[in-house]
Amino acid sequence: MSQITDQLVRLRRAVAALEQAIAARETAHAAALESARSDASAVALRVDQAIERLEAVLEG
Repeated sequence: MSQITDQLVRLRRAVAALEQAIAARETAHAAALESARSDASAVALRVDQAIERLEAVLEG
């Protein structure tokens, strides 16, 4: 019986460690996604500014 109990304790610990690893990965992915969004916004702003300058040049 104690062998089964020990195995259950180890299994619970393994599950807890796995849950922590999943949470850490989700956090890292969320941070990476936010960084990518920020980069995309910065690029979009620069493209908009370049278009405005090009339009100004074309209008003369």
